[in-house]
Amino acid sequence: MKIRYPLLLILLLMAVGAQAQTALLQQGNQWYYNVYCLIMPNCGYTNYSVGQDTLINDVSGTIVHESSLQELATEPESEIIILRQSNDTVFKYSPEAQVWHTLYDFGAQPGDIWDIQSETYVGYGEEDQPETFRITVDSIDQIVIGQNTHRVIYTSAWSDGIVPSDFHFGNNGGRIIEGIGPVDQAHGLIGQSVFEMLPLQNPSFACFLNNDELIWGSDSSPCNALSVEGMKPSLAKLNIYPNPAFESFQIELPDKSAVLQFYTTDHKLQKIVELSGRFQHTSISLEGLTPGFYIIRLIDQDGKVMGYNKMVKL
Repeated sequence: MKIRYPLLLILLLMAVGAQAQTALLQQGNQWYYNVYCLIMPNCGYTNYSVGQDTLINDVSGTIVHESSLQELATEPESEIIILRQSNDTVFKYSPEAQVWHTLYDFGAQPGDIWDIQSETYVGYGEEDQPETFRITVDSIDQIVIGQNTHRVIYTSAWSDGIVPSDFHFGNNGGRIIEGIGPVDQAHGLIGQSVFEMLPLQNPSFACFLNNDELIWGSDSSPCNALSVEGMKPSLAKLNIYPNPAFESFQIELPDKSAVLQFYTTDHKLQKIVELSGRFQHTSISLEGLTPGFYIIRLIDQDGKVMGYNKMVKL
């Protein structure tokens, strides 16, 4: 018996250590997510980093800094979100409604529904046209990362067959890992629109770090190439003129067949022009395009991006 007690004590300490978790809102935590890319993969990123604690209406929360570098942008855009965790539940503060609302609950059970936004506008979509953000918990699981066991929640956009949710935490299971947050096809920490585009690269989870140590995800870009210069595409810009243009513009092209694609700044494909490759200088009609900003991509027959530029239709 004297021999067995130390063994039991060791096993107990190992079990307790295996259950220790890295807190979601711990200082030193960072997340990187890829953004929509039309021209080249890894064109930008969204970064979240845990900041200082704050007090809102006598409730303690944590500031999370969000910095997003979008494709063709020269500087990242920054904003803050405020989160707090109480036991198993992560809450987000809504400045619009001035309330705390549930974001995700790691104590959830299959069949639970998270009503994040329905009647009260808490910041998803447009305030004059509030959209539904309601999540169904499909299943729960566990995953071992390092020496820690994390609970995993698989979610999907709720639907009653008539009015589906307009937001979710990602396609293909909407997986949320305890202590890490939304992963896989998630666009960020706080949910995303169910609307999906078809660019060269869709947004997705890249990595989660604690004090610059990789805990989960990939150590490739953007996790190891975080400067603005490192994220800029290396393609040459297309030579187009005039720009801005009213009805058409001239473009210099390589002597090969290609396709010219016009995208809006929110990555929606608006126009395709097939080019024969017989002329190095040709006129491109802007018929059918509404006035505004567009991203132009030149694609060869193999689907490779040959060049790009931004233009304005007057």
